[in-house]
Amino acid sequence: ASPSSLQDPPLVARSEDWAWLETHLGQGLVLLVGEVGVGKSRLARDFAKRRGEVFTVRQRESLGELGFGGVIEAVRAALEAGQSLEGLEPVWRDELAQLLPELGSFAGGAPNGKLRLFEALVRLLLTLARPGGTVLWEDLHWADPSSLEFLAYLTQRAPHLGLYLLGTARAEGYQRGRPLYEALRPLSGEKRLHVRALEALPETGVHELVQRLSGTQGGTLFAERLHQATSGNPLYLLQTLQFLFDQGLLRVEVGRWHTPFDTMTADYRELPLPPSVREVVQQRLERLPAPARELAQALAIADAPLAPAVLAAFSSDDTALDHLLGIGIVQEGPEGYALAHDLLRSSVL
Repeated sequence: ASPSSLQDPPLVARSEDWAWLETHLGQGLVLLVGEVGVGKSRLARDFAKRRGEVFTVRQRESLGELGFGGVIEAVRAALEAGQSLEGLEPVWRDELAQLLPELGSFAGGAPNGKLRLFEALVRLLLTLARPGGTVLWEDLHWADPSSLEFLAYLTQRAPHLGLYLLGTARAEGYQRGRPLYEALRPLSGEKRLHVRALEALPETGVHELVQRLSGTQGGTLFAERLHQATSGNPLYLLQTLQFLFDQGLLRVEVGRWHTPFDTMTADYRELPLPPSVREVVQQRLERLPAPARELAQALAIADAPLAPAVLAAFSSDDTALDHLLGIGIVQEGPEGYALAHDLLRSSVL
């Protein structure tokens, strides 16, 4: 079995990125971009939580055709979890009823309808995140046109309301000509957009991560091999470590990590490391019992967190979920259980 430290790894080699966030947060939209698995969400979440209240909106690929889909989903989840909208004025509740009918009664017909709706959404997010809080908008590369138009409005209003705005997006989704880039380009000219490209971990960062995960010093050659194989991508790195533990090629003995090659290797090239994170995940899934694989596929198709009662309908095996949680394929959140990363979804499907 792999150590529990792999399920909650420390944040390493991000001090410069953290300092950049501290400098720019509050000056409009602060956007972290990078490749899949580089750690955008982890850094954004850790940073936002340290500053106080956080309200998270997460875009999903399956919401791409639904206007304001990410916001609606996040707000409904918050309300179902018991979060209060006390302080949100009736005029804004009624305006929001066109998206969330449970909040009021939308009459329609008022002038400047889009502007009224956007301001109502701003007031809603302010109520949920509270003044001085952060709206964390994840996976903006999946955002629909209506959400992107609103995001530009929110970016202009947020500083005046004491609301911090932090976003994440894949690098390929923030390129010239792509919807996200074009929607945010006017904000850049107004100095209301600040973009930080996250890089993979350097070799020293991989070494630090290995040391902190294992709780021991040393491991220089092992870390060098991992860095060569994974290019320092944190998701690939952690999935590879899980793979090695699953295969019995990495084990814990007397509080230290060991491989069968420790006493004979010059550079750990003997370690059979898969060539891609997708192959890592697929090989790990192949070793699972059939009920666990089927449950992972159900979560991948759902593309959204599922409550325990819903999961029970997909599997009668009580151990299936435990298997997936134990190896880090699935994680538990406030809304239920979901695959731990978007890349895992494509690998499972």
